[in-house]
Amino acid sequence: MTSKLPWATVAVIIIVAAIGAWALYGTPAGEVPPIVGQPATISVPTAGGIAFAGGIPTDSGIENIYIMQHGLFENTENLTSHENLQTYSGNTAVIEDTGQAAENVPYENLFDIVVAVKGHTDNMAYVNKENMYVRIVISNAFSDDESTVTTGKRYDFEDGTPTFIRTNHLFDNDGNGYRLGAGDNIALTVTYYCYK
Repeated sequence: MTSKLPWATVAVIIIVAAIGAWALYGTPAGEVPPIVGQPATISVPTAGGIAFAGGIPTDSGIENIYIMQHGLFENTENLTSHENLQTYSGNTAVIEDTGQAAENVPYENLFDIVVAVKGHTDNMAYVNKENMYVRIVISNAFSDDESTVTTGKRYDFEDGTPTFIRTNHLFDNDGNGYRLGAGDNIALTVTYYCYK
């Protein structure tokens, strides 16, 4: 049942992302050796009001933001420690909280952005994926502005209804994946909404 109540913002995440990497054009995504002098990072700055969700299954909010190898995962999987996360120098590109160390990813590799969220009765009228959405705004090397209320790319990976659900919100450039050249960077603003 879809609620007729207004959307409420659960969490707002500002992510300043500089994505590059250390791969030759045409090299498959994954572990590649670094080239000195060209930093490539994804980071979440420490800022007031930015919050990731609390423990599972309580609290609604963003769990993690995954930078995945394009199309090499199931949308209904829990992507924590997934083998096809973008990887640089043994470190996987998972944004878990604000103020943590920067993440690196390979350039010229197609990637998808997956925002994993929790919905819980603590601030959702009805716990189902149709009553939540994520909006992502990308700027700098390229631009994009889309939301999963429009694309419908919301996939439950744990269903604890009627109390909670955990859902992946997929951003994949209309099925084509995103790509950045060496030294390119993007800035992301991610917002999670649900019916309250």
